[in-house]
Amino acid sequence: MVLNKLQPVSSFFKSRGIMRKCRAMGEKGPSMQMPKVIFVPCVNSHRFERREIEVFEEVKVGRSVARCKTSPDNAIFDCKVLSRSHAVMWYQDGAIWIKDTNSSNGTFINNNRLSRGGEESEPFKIQSGDKIQFGVDVMEAKKKDGGSPVTHGCIIAKATVVIPDEMLPNPRYVTNNPLLNSKSVSASSETLNNIDEDQDILDLHGAIKNAVNREHLLHTRLQELEGRLGTAIEAAELGWQALIKEDKLLARIELLENQLEIFTRNPTEDQDKIMLLENEKHDYQIHAKDSLRAICQEKSDVSRKCTDLENSLTTARIDRDIHVVVSLVTRDIHVGSLLGVV
Repeated sequence: MVLNKLQPVSSFFKSRGIMRKCRAMGEKGPSMQMPKVIFVPCVNSHRFERREIEVFEEVKVGRSVARCKTSPDNAIFDCKVLSRSHAVMWYQDGAIWIKDTNSSNGTFINNNRLSRGGEESEPFKIQSGDKIQFGVDVMEAKKKDGGSPVTHGCIIAKATVVIPDEMLPNPRYVTNNPLLNSKSVSASSETLNNIDEDQDILDLHGAIKNAVNREHLLHTRLQELEGRLGTAIEAAELGWQALIKEDKLLARIELLENQLEIFTRNPTEDQDKIMLLENEKHDYQIHAKDSLRAICQEKSDVSRKCTDLENSLTTARIDRDIHVVVSLVTRDIHVGSLLGVV
């Protein structure tokens, strides 16, 4: 019996009685291996856990809702850009197929969209190494409270297809051909090793991305604190200048009061000498206060420069450490890519 083009795997198994055998084996012993597809998130994808999905019956791809939650063994994603029924996958003719089911934001294989928006696509075969994308990045409108707009990412995954030998179109040929069988086994093990390496690199990239986001947040807060500190310093300087002017005014008033008292009590020839001494005393006080103010200002400037130099030195050390870490991570990712290619 030959499978029709769009005949799902469940109907084929029913016609052969294999489903009854699978149930019996599940009750009495180990179950039959099923074809599966493995989705590993790419670095630019909306974050999700690695999925290992058995394509025994038709598998729905869609957005998480109240009755349908995410799981490591299904194709439901907690992602706002996906439709509830975004796409379907099934096994047929020794391969796993996928088609878009009238989704709003589309399904892509290797950056090629399967159908227009709101239209059901033709079936497409999924092959190991394909980049599968569900939806597109969507940016929300700017909020009324002035907050920055939020971008909702799409699901982008690297697919790996695992088909058991007994479910290939010609299992007798595959089983009786040791060369092909050994190549298949080695290729499968190598693929799984590459998946683990890709997951490690992805986790490392996520950690670096989180660290960069935290650094950006700290930098923003530091700039805000620097702005507030500058405003406080400016206000303190204005208060200091107002205090100096007030002190000069009070000293001038005191001088005039003393002169008035002198004219009132001592209408003699010594008035000119007393007035001269009072003026000299006033000038000396003003000069001393100006000198003291200049010294305090110079000390404050020197202290501020020292603080700026310390901050610059700390920032330079942090930038150097970040550059070293990023260089090491970039080298590891490059080495991992080369190993994956080899």
